[in-house]
Amino acid sequence: MSTLDKTDGWSEYRRLVLSELERLNEGIEVLKKEIAAARRDIAILQVKAGVWGFMAGLVPACAVLLYSLVRG
Repeated sequence: MSTLDKTDGWSEYRRLVLSELERLNEGIEVLKKEIAAARRDIAILQVKAGVWGFMAGLVPACAVLLYSLVRG
């Protein structure tokens, strides 16, 4: 280590910056995982909504079909 590093504090500042960058990188990785989980949950909810919508449309369609068969 040179005398310049000792006097101007660059070495300590460099360590501080690197540790802060590592901390931020860890935070970004956590956020990426959370976003991936949220996207997966959204996809699951979209499938469930499609199934429930299909079932909700199927019940009246069956009722109309039965009515037309009995009536006609």
